[in-house]
Amino acid sequence: MMDYKENPRISFFTFGCRVNQYETQMMRELLTPRFEIVSGDADVYVVNACTVTSLAERKARQVIHRIRREDHDAKIVVIGCVGDAVASGLSELDQVDLIAGNSWKVRVDEVIERVLSDDRGLLPSAAFTDMDEERVSQQAGRIRAFLKVQDGCDYA
Repeated sequence: MMDYKENPRISFFTFGCRVNQYETQMMRELLTPRFEIVSGDADVYVVNACTVTSLAERKARQVIHRIRREDHDAKIVVIGCVGDAVASGLSELDQVDLIAGNSWKVRVDEVIERVLSDDRGLLPSAAFTDMDEERVSQQAGRIRAFLKVQDGCDYA
């Protein structure tokens, strides 16, 4: 197991719909008190990806392969509806440490703690959660804010 400093560095990659962009910002805010959010080299990489388009999933796979090639020791978490697709057998992912379904986004701190403790495998989604837990206070670098009105989509 790697020896992590007090505030492990977390980096996000987001692929897919605007809901994923909103949820990545939510996860950043949830993690900020306990972790250092960075845009470069990190201890844990969180890939928030959807399966609505093959392009989003393909880009996510490319990033996963690049991270693994450049940093063998990094922890890679895939979270989102692509995780639910893996759980249902519709998709496969390799080279990742932990795969979590959409409902884990509001509990991303638990997902990070698990991967830092060397947990591996799949965390399928539970039933949809109350969206009241999914609030963001800022939209980094944006003039227009996203307003989340649904969870999931009809294509996953």
